[in-house]
Amino acid sequence: MRASSLSFRILFGVYYKLHPAVDVGRLALLQVGVWTAGTVVVTIGVTMFYLGHQVGDPIAAVGSIIVLAAMILFAFLVFRPVPVERGATAQAIAAE
Repeated sequence: MRASSLSFRILFGVYYKLHPAVDVGRLALLQVGVWTAGTVVVTIGVTMFYLGHQVGDPIAAVGSIIVLAAMILFAFLVFRPVPVERGATAQAIAAE
């Protein structure tokens, strides 16, 4: 497993742990699934390429595009406004 792969897993996990309202949505599950699939495709493509199969290069490229799509979806989840529940009121807390 590459270090960058592990760091993204930690990033997703920490963000979803700190924002449970985002974690329960279907988009979060889709994002993690797409990212996982893309990582598997990249790994297969790179392995094939290093074993001497030239067809592995375009497979790795497709996997990279899939991972990029997952990262764009994660950015959307991070920066989109979270809807406020009905009946919930915002409370101001005085700064000390």
